Amino acid sequence: MGRFLQSCKVSPDSPDLLTQVKTVAGSLSMFLGSYPDFFAKGTLRDAHKDFSIATTSGRVGGRIEQLWEREVEEGRIPEEEEKFVRSLKVDEDVKRICSVGENPPASHGVHERVVPYSQSQQQRPDFGAMTVVALKERLRGRGLKVSGSKKELIDRLELAEDGRPRGASAAVSGEAKDHLAGVVKDIILSSGGSIGSRDLGRFLSKVPPSPKAKRHDNALQELKEHYLSINKFLDRNRDLFEYQQGVGKSVYLSEHGFEIKLAPSQRGG
Repeated sequence: MGRFLQSCKVSPDSPDLLTQVKTVAGSLSMFLGSYPDFFAKGTLRDAHKDFSIATTSGRVGGRIEQLWEREVEEGRIPEEEEKFVRSLKVDEDVKRICSVGENPPASHGVHERVVPYSQSQQQRPDFGAMTVVALKERLRGRGLKVSGSKKELIDRLELAEDGRPRGASAAVSGEAKDHLAGVVKDIILSSGGSIGSRDLGRFLSKVPPSPKAKRHDNALQELKEHYLSINKFLDRNRDLFEYQQGVGKSVYLSEHGFEIKLAPSQRGG
């Protein structure tokens, strides 16, 4: 897996994927531990391998693909990265990369067991040993503010690690909820009554957060902190907004994301 990730680059000037995994999560092992619903770690009777990797269910590939497509529609995946993922020929590349070199192919090992790797088994990365760039990437991945000194960045990350588990939404204060709902409503109205999810994300990234939101630079970061995604924000505010994710990839979806409107009760006369 490490060799395969090391061979992949989104663009010639970008770091390889293994380097990016280590920058964001600390190690491949910690990255897997961040997604126990998708991946499991096991052991191999093979002196050349530290651990094996498996998916936790036969349906996991489809689930990951659905999540990725949703993030593409929301505008959270840059166009360059989307093209890279769609161009991957994973089966061919794995056979080519993992069948050469000093170590034998993974298929030569024998599985002893596959053990789910939970959050409780995961050790916190040594934030103090990380560079400022790595700390900012980790904060950005959590939708948190990335400005400040190295100590402030570390404090912010430690607070996030000690707080809610990754993937669980935090309690939303009335002030934050009202601010975000008001901003989204204003953006929809100023866009003629409807807007694409990608365009909404771009606008939110330029709007200040609520007055008491000290950990965020903009409203999009605040929304992700409390709701994780635009989809979940809309789902929890169905009395205010409505949306429908189209089937397939129309030109509108690929350029603007899914369409969002005010709920009928909010449209006025």
